[in-house]
Amino acid sequence: MVDSVPFGQVCRLFERVEATKGSSRKQDLFASFFKSVPALLTENAFPLLRLLVPKFDREKTYGISAKKIAAIYIQANSWPPHGEKASRLTQWADKKQGNKSEGVSNFTNVLEGILKEEGLTVDSGWTVAQINSLLAELNELTNIADRISLWRRLALELTSATQHKWLMRIILKDLKLGIGETTILSVFHPSALEWYNNTSDLQLVCSNVIETGESQPHRSSVTAISPENPIRPMLAARAVWSDIEERITNGRWAVELKFDGERCLIHKSNGVFRLFSRNQLELSTRYPDYLTSMETLFQTHIMASSCIIDGEILAWDESRAGFASFGTNRSVASGLVENCSLAYMAFDIVYMNGKVLVDLPLEERQKVLSACIPNGIPNRFEVAKKEVITSAEQVITALDCAIEQSNEGLILKNLDSVYSVNARDKDSWMKIKADYLLNDSMCDTMDLIILGAYLGKRGGGGYTSFLLGLANGQNRDGEGYPKTFFTFSKVGSGFTQDELALLLERIEPYFEKFDKAAIPSWFEPLSPQFPAPDAIIDPKFSAVLEIKGFEISAGSRHSSGYNIRFPTTIRVRNDKFWHECWTVDDVAEIVRSSSGGRLCHSVRESLFARAHSPRRVRKVRAVECLLSANTI
Repeated sequence: MVDSVPFGQVCRLFERVEATKGSSRKQDLFASFFKSVPALLTENAFPLLRLLVPKFDREKTYGISAKKIAAIYIQANSWPPHGEKASRLTQWADKKQGNKSEGVSNFTNVLEGILKEEGLTVDSGWTVAQINSLLAELNELTNIADRISLWRRLALELTSATQHKWLMRIILKDLKLGIGETTILSVFHPSALEWYNNTSDLQLVCSNVIETGESQPHRSSVTAISPENPIRPMLAARAVWSDIEERITNGRWAVELKFDGERCLIHKSNGVFRLFSRNQLELSTRYPDYLTSMETLFQTHIMASSCIIDGEILAWDESRAGFASFGTNRSVASGLVENCSLAYMAFDIVYMNGKVLVDLPLEERQKVLSACIPNGIPNRFEVAKKEVITSAEQVITALDCAIEQSNEGLILKNLDSVYSVNARDKDSWMKIKADYLLNDSMCDTMDLIILGAYLGKRGGGGYTSFLLGLANGQNRDGEGYPKTFFTFSKVGSGFTQDELALLLERIEPYFEKFDKAAIPSWFEPLSPQFPAPDAIIDPKFSAVLEIKGFEISAGSRHSSGYNIRFPTTIRVRNDKFWHECWTVDDVAEIVRSSSGGRLCHSVRESLFARAHSPRRVRKVRAVECLLSANTI
């Protein structure tokens, strides 16, 4: 039985693996260990396997940090709180000091050194069973006094400093071996990772992957998918334009918005709803306000007795008529943010009414999802809209529109793709953001003046984006300052909420309502297609923004005759006066240069050439800013 395996033997394995360089050699050490413990080749392997991959042991959530462990050791051993040993230990337990990525290993290494000085140099003789018993006890203890009592016993009975080190890493669920839990599971058994991805249950992994004989058929883990257990959701692969151009013409694809929220899977079984994160954390217990805020919507609008729905949980800001920025979900769920409520956008379904759906193509799963949620509530609980696309040009149009509406980006999904748990495959799902284009390139930036501002989508609250302009360098007053300005582009991304608030605090007092019948003289004649702002501001009282984008393209919407493709804000140029913004001549010079208006220079020359060539007269249908109608 694995229960009788000495914990010292496990720690010696960890020591060898940590000291060995190279993933393949580390895997060989684990493979040899598995063969040396016959009980690991039976369905009773769970008590030991959970110690080898502690991050995957969902039954135990100790809720204890290195800093708390340090404090408990100091009290349990009666070390002076400001003494040399306590100071050494707390220094490495504090994540604010030292290298965060090395924090766990350095903390436990320092702990090992201190305990060796205390004389803990003898093998304790503890077994796997005793370690698991102690961990089970720790998992039930929440009172600090009880934990200190447990540690005092530990100090007396676990007489090896090295075993203390590895036990603490197990408790912290970070072994720092230089080899991941997924790799260890794959070495344990070829099917172990697949089973874990579909069940998140190490006991099920052990009881199902071990074959009792060559004649016994291997049962697919897909059949074990159930609302009772979390799964590891399918992921989208980061894509560049060459990936899109290569694949979009060789398959059937749809585009949907990339939401800036929190991945969340809804599990319904026996009338009970549970929420899980992409890492199998149960959000409904970790953050109970999530479920409290959404449960009535789930009960009313999910037409299934049991299901697993994949989607994103976000915060809807009623005052801005848009989704709030990432990181606000918990505050909104707790009722700490006015005019905001949690929202859920469902984009896939894995299981419904006893049937596992992962082997169905996306197009079929979407039909099931629509039947499961037939009557959603816009912006609160609904099925995310998708639009079928057939060309890279349509992707460009959709991304332009998404960014203009201050969305994060797009997800492209193959309509024939199955739901591959925990997989990231460009042939199935791709994600694309303007930042992928811009941050991977050497981009020129521009200093542009704010000429106006736009309210949220329904105009019910604050300003969320700005009209940007260029000075007319040929029309200056006696002091050399520009007298008139051309409109150039609109930007609504790149700001944090705090940065936006600070900017508005500075310039909003000078806003005036835009009136087409009373256009100020500092505006150059406006285009008929001009995107009228809700407010305008005299440039003399405005601010200059540093903007990056992919390219400058010709267009008739703005009086400058140009527009920026994929603009995003880098910063407010507080060091620039209003009259130091770019002129239309500056932009014209870039367009005339060898770059042809390209602002980012490391992207392949041919990437956008076909899509943006002026000789291409076929008008690409807009994706209705974005995806106003669901076509699948």
